[in-house]
Amino acid sequence: MPNDSGISKELKIFGNHEPLGVRLLASALREGMTCIDIGANIGFYAVLEGKIVGRGGKVIAIEPSPVSYGYLMRNLSMNKVSFEAYNIAISDVDSEVLFKVDRRYSNWSRVTSSSELSDGDVIPVQAMTLDTLLSRLRLDRVNLVRMDVEGHEARIARGWNETIRRFKPILFVEVHRDIGKSRIMDFLRFLVQEGYGKSSYIERRINEPLLARNEDIRETTVSELLERFGAGQVLPTYFHLFAWPEHALTGQAPDSP
Repeated sequence: MPNDSGISKELKIFGNHEPLGVRLLASALREGMTCIDIGANIGFYAVLEGKIVGRGGKVIAIEPSPVSYGYLMRNLSMNKVSFEAYNIAISDVDSEVLFKVDRRYSNWSRVTSSSELSDGDVIPVQAMTLDTLLSRLRLDRVNLVRMDVEGHEARIARGWNETIRRFKPILFVEVHRDIGKSRIMDFLRFLVQEGYGKSSYIERRINEPLLARNEDIRETTVSELLERFGAGQVLPTYFHLFAWPEHALTGQAPDSP
């Protein structure tokens, strides 16, 4: 994307983005899977997902920014992956929300509660919950949900309970400290309750080209993270969390809804 000092510039210089997240995602995906990519931006992860799941799988890519959405569509089409794309926001409501299109860093664009025009344009966009979207799409499986929504993850998590309980997808979520410790703890408790155990935790600040090392991926469980943060460990500004449900580790299908 021209004039984008964010992900576009990073890819131009390094040819990569969030290398540890890429490594974990590639290892989790299999041919034929269905992936939901929330906050797909220009399609870096969505293209990777599409190439691995193949023509027998599908990527559902969601991006609210009309600018980024145009590049997302172009990149997915050029790479000939099986996809559907939607120029909407995922949230906790089925109505319009305000969305800030960041002029300098496309991957910093986000849902906002303010109409202040600072380094970007604030526009209304159509929003719906993940449960609503998937009920309309009538998918028979969802194997993985990736979400990078710049602090909107707590609100999205209010509207995805049915999706998580029915499909038990592998989760790849960027979690922002700004949403509040109590909301992060509630999010982790919900995952434990729904049978998510094994997890991988990566501090986002070191998940960068030239900086990232394999040993920076911390293998743990969701319960251990819950205990660690509850015991007072300082939360990083933001971090990446991979969480696997039990069936993804045993090879069994999730329980029927």
